[in-house]
Amino acid sequence: LKAQFDHPVPGHVYDMDSPPPRLAHQRVHNRMASAEYAALWNQLRANSGPRDLEDQRSLTWVAIRAATTFSETGRPREARAKLETALDLVEDSGLRHLLRCELALCAIRAGEAQAARSWLNECDPWAEVLELDSTFRMANARLALLEGKPQEALQHIGAAPGVVPLDASYEAHAKGIRAHAAELMGHAPVEMQESELKMLRNEQLAPGARIQLVKRGLRTARANRANLHNLWWVFITTWLKAPYWAIIIALVTSAGGCMTKTGPVGGITAYELCPLVCEGCQAPYTHVFYGTNDEGQHDVVCDNPRGEPSKLDTNAAFSYSMSHRGQVLPGGGWTLIGVAFFVYFPLALFLSFLRSLSVRSRMRGRRAEYERQIASYEQELRSLGGDPAANDVTPGFRPERALVALMIVLIPILLMGSCVGVNLGLRAG
Repeated sequence: LKAQFDHPVPGHVYDMDSPPPRLAHQRVHNRMASAEYAALWNQLRANSGPRDLEDQRSLTWVAIRAATTFSETGRPREARAKLETALDLVEDSGLRHLLRCELALCAIRAGEAQAARSWLNECDPWAEVLELDSTFRMANARLALLEGKPQEALQHIGAAPGVVPLDASYEAHAKGIRAHAAELMGHAPVEMQESELKMLRNEQLAPGARIQLVKRGLRTARANRANLHNLWWVFITTWLKAPYWAIIIALVTSAGGCMTKTGPVGGITAYELCPLVCEGCQAPYTHVFYGTNDEGQHDVVCDNPRGEPSKLDTNAAFSYSMSHRGQVLPGGGWTLIGVAFFVYFPLALFLSFLRSLSVRSRMRGRRAEYERQIASYEQELRSLGGDPAANDVTPGFRPERALVALMIVLIPILLMGSCVGVNLGLRAG
């Protein structure tokens, strides 16, 4: 099992995470609607004659996927019926093992510990295929949780990922089991991701972790609704994104300026920067590229009153720049990028403002969706014993988040400002 865990072989007959090869031409996938599974199921059942292993694999895959969909949509009886029918049609012992473990999980979700144990007693407890062993361990761990035995649950699946070899497709479920076991043992709720809320909800696991996710989702949905007509949201998001728009524009224009040998902003910044480099220095820039110690070097050189080095050929301009270092712009290309950042910042601010208006417009189109989300989260929070009117689910001003936002805005501005200021300040000094 450890070898299979370290070197998984996907796509074999007991891999229920991927559609069977025999169904590939029908473009099936793991998240189809129940009606699509029903049509596929009827098609597979209609095949007369003996079923080979791949046919049985297809039947098992469709049954498990359909049962999962039924369970997630509140139709547990249909889920169990589908699995029991598949069990009557399938002969392979490994596939029957998978179906019995799924039936045990259905019984566990219904709170029927004895029925779950009966199904598991018919399974192979010493399966030598990782997928078969993993599904058996998962079902036993869930049964242990149902019976209030968190330590036993962790013995089945391991207290941490990798302690017990489990197929990767079961790891998200295993994380929920570990979180639930931790809560049963009196530990603080485990931090879970928002993407895991659906799994926790469907499996009725880790209520403590789940209530934190529900609170977070409710607060976010309420904040989205509140921002629909909030001009401050447009102002804040405009400033949060503008510095990064300016960086992108500065980099693109600087790259173009290097290729055209003018510098960013069409080279017009030379009229402001070159007089700061040396007495008598003037526009335009001349870009000189050369190598030292196997490393590429790039100098930006301002002209003298005689128009040197811009009027010289490439070799002469290189020789000139080597002997007239006082005309070289400190910081070279980095200084130009920093200057371009501030030159283009008003444009970036305008583009970011338009982007924020566009996003808010799309958000207004989702108002009904936000209302449904809020109602759903409030109902779930009440069922978990929470209070939808509590302060921690009400969006409002948060100093720590304001500080983070301020840092997001200031860091690029300060970095670019220090690059320009230090380089030109040193030369001016």
